[in-house]
Amino acid sequence: MNKGDPVKKLWRRAVSARKNGRSEEAMATFQQLVSLGDVNAIAEVANIYEFGGGGVEKGFELAIQWYTRSKNEAGDEWAYIGLARMFFLGKGVERNYEFAFSLYEKIANTKNIIALYQMGVCYLKGYGVEHNQERAFQFFEDAAARGHVFSMGLAGMQRMRAGRMMSGVLLRARAILNGVLLELFRKNDLRLRTV
Repeated sequence: MNKGDPVKKLWRRAVSARKNGRSEEAMATFQQLVSLGDVNAIAEVANIYEFGGGGVEKGFELAIQWYTRSKNEAGDEWAYIGLARMFFLGKGVERNYEFAFSLYEKIANTKNIIALYQMGVCYLKGYGVEHNQERAFQFFEDAAARGHVFSMGLAGMQRMRAGRMMSGVLLRARAILNGVLLELFRKNDLRLRTV
């Protein structure tokens, strides 16, 4: 893509509108991108419907439809995350941990930190899968190694319980420091997200 590429210009306009709270404008621009054949914009439309704001009302059923479309047409990992979140939390649908788990599981191999963290939560709590604390902490360790703050805290706690006190304390301290720095300077960073 060159700088004069109209698709690239539309993406910049849509992202800018979304960041500046003009979700209605962002929605229209992302839908225009979809009509131009850009499958990457499908999950963005779903995300706007899920969270609403900026002139767009929340529409959970529409969000599910768009996330499903993005998953099917683009294989977009964020569509999997969004759809899993909808079912995990019961947003617009009956809560379904099994289905949410299956979606997280399909993209955990991409090393997406949200999927890794959620896999850990599912195994730890027995949501949609049989409880398996060892497996849970493998996922938390994997997400922690990629900088996920909440996973660092949980993995550190598990290390301390396993007798690796110094390693656990240091990882938990790193989680606190990273969490504070990210909260101060990068509030929307994925390493602070849970679902």
